[in-house]
Amino acid sequence: MPYYRLYFIDPEGAIDSVEEFSARDDVEAVRLSRDTARRTPVELWCRSRIVETSMPRAAQKGGHA
Repeated sequence: MPYYRLYFIDPEGAIDSVEEFSARDDVEAVRLSRDTARRTPVELWCRSRIVETSMPRAAQKGGHA
């Protein structure tokens, strides 16, 4: 099973924290990463390859603080 890392990005653009997990493929990894509640941008990586970049859910819906 491929190994993935989900990087949580802080407001300055630096890595704040990381979550590591295995998934069958990119499709499952993206689904699992989207299930993670978040309020910061994230990047999903598989080794040296970026799989997806996601913005906070509120920003995706066009919400404003």
